[in-house]
Amino acid sequence: MTVEARPDRQSLVVGDIRTLRRFWQLSLQAQGKSKNTLDVYVSALDRFAEYLLAQGMPTEAANLKREHVEAFIAHLLQTRKPATASNRHRALQALFRFLVEEGEVTVSPMERLREALALLPPALRGPASPHGAVHPATLQATRSPPPPPNGGWTGGTYAG
Repeated sequence: MTVEARPDRQSLVVGDIRTLRRFWQLSLQAQGKSKNTLDVYVSALDRFAEYLLAQGMPTEAANLKREHVEAFIAHLLQTRKPATASNRHRALQALFRFLVEEGEVTVSPMERLREALALLPPALRGPASPHGAVHPATLQATRSPPPPPNGGWTGGTYAG
């Protein structure tokens, strides 16, 4: 079994998603992804790896299954905002597409996994847009009260 040294002197197995992180990041940069996208995607991989380790789950790409991703997304939906879960879901989709292309996995564990927001209880979903995603207005409604109608104007007359 081959290992690779990290700057913090821990050893990782080749094929571990933490080892593959820099190769994926380089691939994203070569695709011209924005700095913000890079930050979000790499952070999602880091949080996913941290979650897997904390739960005693595998971190080798070839051993990751749909249930590992689902457990992470469910955890996010319980502990974070729906938009965070959705962003990390999309980042992991991109990660696993890369891992399939590179031959690290033969099938993405996300192949038939629905969008993270579609996993929310129906009461929080509101009107759905195509592919089961939550309509942006519904997301906003779950975060703060709606603005007053007509910008707060109550129907009186303006003094002119």
